[in-house]
This record gives sequence, structure tokens and C-alpha cells, in this order.
Amino acid sequence: LIIDDVQFLANKEATQEEFFHTFNELYSQEKQIILSADCHPSQIATLSERLKTRFEGGLLVDVQPPDVETRMAIIRNKAGQLGMQLNDNVVQYIADSVKSNIRQIEGMIKKLSAIAFLGGKEITMEIAASCLQEITGGVIPVQVIVDKIFTAVYNKIKTQILKINSVESEIDEKQVEETARRLQENKF
Repeated sequence: LIIDDVQFLANKEATQEEFFHTFNELYSQEKQIILSADCHPSQIATLSERLKTRFEGGLLVDVQPPDVETRMAIIRNKAGQLGMQLNDNVVQYIADSVKSNIRQIEGMIKKLSAIAFLGGKEITMEIAASCLQEITGGVIPVQVIVDKIFTAVYNKIKTQILKINSVESEIDEKQVEETARRLQENKF
């Protein structure tokens, strides 16, 4: 038996009663029972004590959102399943932008795959940012905002992006970073 969101049993006495008997029957038959909730059983206020104790009698695992390295591995794996290779910058960008919703990551990879396949395009940061904005409902990811800040810094200093990244650059990178920080904080 697998049941998701058992916290929704709260305030449903008749459902809790039926679930209690089902749980006991399956437990007595040594069947596997997997339950998930968005909180610890003891924190479900109106869940009956007898259900709480049964839930707590099993293995309790606190599943957290994956860290950035795991998200990057998921992105590469999902892209690979669709026959697609993403450059490291795009993978990092997606992993940094979508932190807790793996379904959004999967949807984004599918959309990027369709863009690459149907449009015959290589996936760039700009395409990834546009796709991410659509998937997140128009919310502009922080990285895109930071990119705009750095562009404003480059324009303010009147230096081309390529020159700043080159060895011949006459501008100290610390000056660029400080100007970007000040722009971000609206202190310019």
C-alpha cells in the first residue's frame, strides 16, 4: 500500500477509522505500507493518536529537496534520456534556478529538447532563461537579473564584455564586481 499526503486524513474521523482497520489488516499480513506526508506524524494535529503511533512505529525519513550537484545529475540524466547534451553552463543555470521542484526540471528539459529538435537549435543560456521563465509562470530567475546587472556594469564602464574577460583587460575585475554590487543594491 502506498499513500501520499496522509496529512489530509486530519479532520476526517470516518476515513481515519477505515484507514486504521486497513492499516492493521495489512500490517498483520506483513505487507509493506508506505506513507508520505509534508510533516512528521506528531505534527498532524487532528490525526488520531492510534494512527500517529502506528505511523511512528515505522521508519521515518525526512526527504529534503536535492542539492545542486544532485539536481545537475538529474538534469544531465533526463537530457541524456532524450538524446540531448546540454553544456555545463546551461546545466548549472537550471540547477541553480529550480531548487525544489524536480517536475519543473523535467518539464524544462522536455521543452528544451523540443526546441533543439524542432528548431534545430543548440540550447543557449538565453533559450534556457526564456524557457525557465515560461515554466515558472513569468518569474524571472535571479541569475537573469544578475546577468542584466552585469550588462549594466559593462555598459556603465564602457567596456566590451569580451575585453573584460580577456587577458589584455585594463579594468580591474574587482572594480567591475564592486560596481555590479552597488548597482544591485541601488547605490550607484
